[in-house]
Amino acid sequence: KKNTTEIIILIVLAIPFIAAFIFWDKYPTKWPYILIINGTTDIQVSTTDADSLHAACKQSKLIIIKGMSHLLKEGPADREKNIALYNSIPNEPIKNELVQAIVNFIKPR
Repeated sequence: KKNTTEIIILIVLAIPFIAAFIFWDKYPTKWPYILIINGTTDIQVSTTDADSLHAACKQSKLIIIKGMSHLLKEGPADREKNIALYNSIPNEPIKNELVQAIVNFIKPR
């Protein structure tokens, strides 16, 4: 069983080039457990960005969650409606699929 300090989870929330610079450019093979999670309605980080990070780090696992916004909550595909959520859903729960993805990734390790 692996020590939890050896498990690295990256939820793709940061500006993609910063995440790539900090993580993949310097440590591409040192971390055996990398999880990249992105949502289909994230208007700040696209699924294309998540795909690029995954391609740059072959040992990573990529999970795309349908309907998850940058806020890790349910979000509409319409950009203006999505932006409006930033001030209107502070008490909404995060996507259950996100929690399950993280638990399923960590549990076997």
